[in-house]
This record gives sequence, C-alpha cells and structure tokens, in this order.
Amino acid sequence: NEFADSRSVATVGFAGEGTVRRVKVILHEDLHGDNNFALSWEVEESIVTPLGSLAAVEFFSSRGDQEHLKQALASLEEERQLARELSALVAEAEKLFRTTTIEEAKTQILNLIPSYPVYHRQFQRQIAGQHPPTVLEAKLSHDLAYYRYFDQIAALSEKVAELRILIADFKKLPHDTSQDGMQTYLQQLKTKYSQSAK
Repeated sequence: NEFADSRSVATVGFAGEGTVRRVKVILHEDLHGDNNFALSWEVEESIVTPLGSLAAVEFFSSRGDQEHLKQALASLEEERQLARELSALVAEAEKLFRTTTIEEAKTQILNLIPSYPVYHRQFQRQIAGQHPPTVLEAKLSHDLAYYRYFDQIAALSEKVAELRILIADFKKLPHDTSQDGMQTYLQQLKTKYSQSAK
C-alpha cells in the first residue's frame, strides 16, 4: 500500500521494493496532509512527487549512503526525463485531439509513445493487461498530475541553498491554487531564487 493514511499498512509488495523506492514513497506520502499541504489533488501531487524524490536524495546524502545516493540521483534524473518526455507527448496529444478524430488521435498518440523511451517504459509497465486506446487519455492525465512540474521543481531545488527552503515556500501556496496559479508561483520562485543567487 502506498497511501498516506493512518489505516494504511505496508504490503508485501511494497516491502519488496528497493530501498530508494521505499524511501521516496515514504517521504512523498509524509509530505501529504494538511500539516504540509491542503491543495487540490492534482496540484498537491505535482508538488510532493518531485519533493519526495529530492528529499530522498537529501536523506541518503545526509546519511553518507553513497550507494543509495547514487541510485536516488539516477532515479531523480530519470524522473526528470520522464517529465520532459510526458510534457512533450501531451503537447503533441493536445494538437492531435484538436485536429483529428478522437480515434485517429489515439492511434497517432499510441504510435508516438515509443519515441519517448523513458515514458514508454513506464506506460507499458503500468498499463499491462489493459486496452491501450481505452486507457490512454486517463493514463496521460494521471501521469501529468504527478509529473507536470517535476522538472521545474527539480530545477528550482538547484537554485536554492536547502531543500527545506523550497518546501517552506511551497507550503505558502493558497489552498485554492489552480494549475495557472501554480505556474505563476513557480515563475515567482524562479525569479526569487535567481535574485538570491546574485
């Protein structure tokens, strides 16, 4: 089980995951909750997903665990690439849905996915046993909720002295922050951190 709820228990499957994956999930889930964020699901996931991965890197670094730090850094870079590929794919998908029939758009999008290798691997693994045209839109939308701002937030973490500062700044977001509001806030943080670095 991978949910931040006092009734949740660790499952055998979760216990069998690698150390880096378990740490990322635990930190991700710990970031949820009204004491940290009380945002809409889509906005909150788009924040805590990269923060959880960044926190895992910081965790292994602070413990001097070089083996898991190396794995966490590799995982972070892979997630950044996945986020970039997903964003590019979604941009293509939006164009196709506007310019062709829904069925033709789905066919073309499914044909495009292999040209995004990191996202393709995740897509294939997570939809195994399902009918790709049926789940396509829901899967893209779901993944975008988690990875929409991943690369931007990871880039912000490189501009700030400590991750806790970035987390504290995200905790200042109003509870009713929309996707547009989130994009504006990310731009404000980028400006703020760029000025601080000077």
